[in-house]
Amino acid sequence: MASVFSRLTRTALAAALAVSGTVAATALTAPSAHAAPGSPSAAAVTGVAAASAVDGEISRSEVIARARFWLDKGIPYNQGGSYPDQDGRNYRTDCSGYVSMAWHLGTSANTQTLPNYSHEISRSDLKPGDILNSFYDHVILFEKWEDAARTKFSYYSFGSTPVKHVTGVSINASHFDGRPNGDYKALRYNKIIDDAAGRDFTGDGRDDLLGITDAGELRLFATEADLSFRTQLVGPGWATKDLAAAADVNGDGRGDVVAADRVTGDLHLWTGRGNGSFNAAVQIGNGWTNIEQLAAGDFTGDGKGDLVAITKDSANLVLFASTGSGFSASRTLGTSGWGSVKNLAVGDFTGDGKADVVATNETSGQLSLYPSNGSGLNGAAVIGSSFHLKDKLTMADLNKDGTSDIVATDRATGDLAIYASNGSAITDTRKIGDGWSTMTNLL
Repeated sequence: MASVFSRLTRTALAAALAVSGTVAATALTAPSAHAAPGSPSAAAVTGVAAASAVDGEISRSEVIARARFWLDKGIPYNQGGSYPDQDGRNYRTDCSGYVSMAWHLGTSANTQTLPNYSHEISRSDLKPGDILNSFYDHVILFEKWEDAARTKFSYYSFGSTPVKHVTGVSINASHFDGRPNGDYKALRYNKIIDDAAGRDFTGDGRDDLLGITDAGELRLFATEADLSFRTQLVGPGWATKDLAAAADVNGDGRGDVVAADRVTGDLHLWTGRGNGSFNAAVQIGNGWTNIEQLAAGDFTGDGKGDLVAITKDSANLVLFASTGSGFSASRTLGTSGWGSVKNLAVGDFTGDGKADVVATNETSGQLSLYPSNGSGLNGAAVIGSSFHLKDKLTMADLNKDGTSDIVATDRATGDLAIYASNGSAITDTRKIGDGWSTMTNLL
């Protein structure tokens, strides 16, 4: 089936290309009920991060997790010493030994041999887990960009006792860690792999949007660099499937779609092909009539998109971990007060490789962030106001800076706006489209 794209102007929602599918049935434990509502709160849910092999492929989120392991230990700097990683493998306790540990190398490299395991990249292309290496002197581990313009960043360094986490650094600063800026080259480990975006449906490395129209059509909006969109019709028949979410459910690096039918309660999965089209629908569950506000993201750190939902009868926030082809029984993520949530969305707002939750309170209009702590959710932090005037809220990294942005429509005008994240707050708010009032849901 060919992909047919057309430019979406900021007022037009054009269409082409339909995808149909057959249904096969498998069982899934239905969502369970919990306690009564109150004010929103978060509860822990356990999860185990996937581990790489020594000298094997490693995800960016695992590199950062390994870097933080030593950060939390407060170990002394000693070029003649060593310290184990989580698995007991020892690495030299200096800057390049630290990077070797984070990359899960089979040996402790030095600043002159780290280039043998990596290749040079443009500084503007730095991503979590890349390095800035001074060949004769020092190396720092890049964590993330802190602004959409990519002028400020944070990094990890082991050049003194203990390991440091440095934030708010200008990429144009005269020195990094006391060494001249010009001495550093940006390098990328040859075996590092991007974490599954979950919302990249076209294979270009940029998150896209999906929308369900009031006519019951699912449309793909492929994001351009200027935050305009190309659009295509994915398929009709979505009038009762507007309770939907997008994530890489099977962990193959391509965005998938999950939707619960509001009438039958059946849950279906459409796996993405990575070219803007999807494979035939497969029924992976039933009994999903007791949920609402469905969203998706990788909470367990295994590279697969999990589902998050609010139960109708108890107003609890619950998690359904992905098995790759379906979802396990629910675990409680949050209790009390989730019934007042109008818009629930999931994405990596903080840029640490973990799925965070954002939610709007219909009464107060506040937009709250619940950051992931790796095993559950931290308490709420208010990051926006007047969001009771917004609708169809979702999260996607549209500007490709490593953090998930918030995208929402204006209830009155139908304008589409982006609320860009810098990892801790919204920094850039602007209109990126109009005419979006025809959408009943955005994924």
